[in-house]
Amino acid sequence: MTPSLPNIELAANLDKDAKAELEALLGIWGSVSRRNRLLRDHYEGDARPEPLGICALPDSVKPEASNTWARKAVTSVSERCRFEGFAFKDEYRDAKLAETVRRNRLVTAVNRLAPSVLEAGCAFLTVGKHRGQPILRTRTVDTAVGDWDDAAQQLRGGLVVSATARTEWSPTAPVPVSAVLHLPRRRVLLERTGASSWRAQSDDHKMGRPMMEALVFRPSGLKPFGETRISGEVRWLADEANRIMEDMAVAAELFAAPQKYLLGLSAKQFKQMKKNKMPAYMGMMLLATQSEDGGTPAYGQLPATPPSAYVEVLTLLAKMYSASTGVPLSSLGIVADNPSSAEAIESAREDIITAAEDMIESLSQSLREVAVMAMAVGENKGPDDLTDEQLAVEASFADPARPSTAAQADASVKLAGAAPGFSMTDEFWKMNKFTQAQADSIKAQMADEQAARDASRLSQIAKLQTGGADTSVEVFEDEG
Repeated sequence: MTPSLPNIELAANLDKDAKAELEALLGIWGSVSRRNRLLRDHYEGDARPEPLGICALPDSVKPEASNTWARKAVTSVSERCRFEGFAFKDEYRDAKLAETVRRNRLVTAVNRLAPSVLEAGCAFLTVGKHRGQPILRTRTVDTAVGDWDDAAQQLRGGLVVSATARTEWSPTAPVPVSAVLHLPRRRVLLERTGASSWRAQSDDHKMGRPMMEALVFRPSGLKPFGETRISGEVRWLADEANRIMEDMAVAAELFAAPQKYLLGLSAKQFKQMKKNKMPAYMGMMLLATQSEDGGTPAYGQLPATPPSAYVEVLTLLAKMYSASTGVPLSSLGIVADNPSSAEAIESAREDIITAAEDMIESLSQSLREVAVMAMAVGENKGPDDLTDEQLAVEASFADPARPSTAAQADASVKLAGAAPGFSMTDEFWKMNKFTQAQADSIKAQMADEQAARDASRLSQIAKLQTGGADTSVEVFEDEG
């Protein structure tokens, strides 16, 4: 999981302070790489349970069972964390930030990054500058690492692998060729010049903090980089489910073709049967002659364990998993004889919705910091030089409860009745599942139609006024 960066801490032109932070970051990366690899294997379904040491199966028997329980623990929450963009107070809009979000496809990038945040507990967003324009990039723990500053409650520094490529010293597999060391008042660009040689170049900035933000799930004082949804309990349950399914696969084979035996065979019969075990097993009729002493072979069959016993254990593991993660049993393929009502299903999802709300709370703060840095970079100033309207930026997310369209429409109409003018706000149209572009188009068309009605009314008033009082009376008399 840790990229190969040989001798990067010995890069040419790398000063003492930058080298110290770089070495600290490399040490952190190495200490968490094994854990990140374990989480990734479980997420991808590649993890295998450790043998208990009592299995009598030969090495040639490998059922290779797999499940997606660890992945479901992640996606059940990430699917409810949908970033929609940034919003400001008092209908203020920042055109440059909107263009930055659109050009960097930030909405899609953040939503794609959400599973990685929940898998490892954290991921990262970096802010850069290219030709005067802010560049926003998402980073997973595979390509980035951070160092937390408890006193400042933000990153002290961060290291990002910014590019990989095939080179003369690695013509077949891409290797890191450039990296960026993020420090509070500068970025150090590290360019690879050989198989184990690097060159450093500093680039100062005005942020007063590293231009890198950690996106975390449920951070705490002891775990500032958050916690993973693939907890030790989830990993154990997924491993045990794999073990049960592997045993069940073997048991199903033995149940379909149970072991049989023959006793009392002569030496000649034993030798012949040993050469033709399968034809003798599958034959409709088994023929045998008496032995010299008049005895006949005894035929029998060993009882096989039915798969239902394993299904019961798997169901118990699924219930434990559901209690730990909030994922409904139906999502694991466990169907009850008496299906739960819609209310019971929604109640069972409360733990997932709570987890999604916790995720949105931490992401909102991190994305706000990213938006502030992006606006500052775009205007070539420090964050403190931004206007109060810009500093009031907030990240906007969809409702994690994901109510139906009909329920949303009903709620929005009731709000519009209780609060006149609410139907003309962006929030009204968002509640009804319209995009910002659609809402702008609808409001523009409504404004045009209202302007046309006002113009027509003014035209009629003008005609009445130019006709004089008598004409006005005649008109009303004719109409009456």
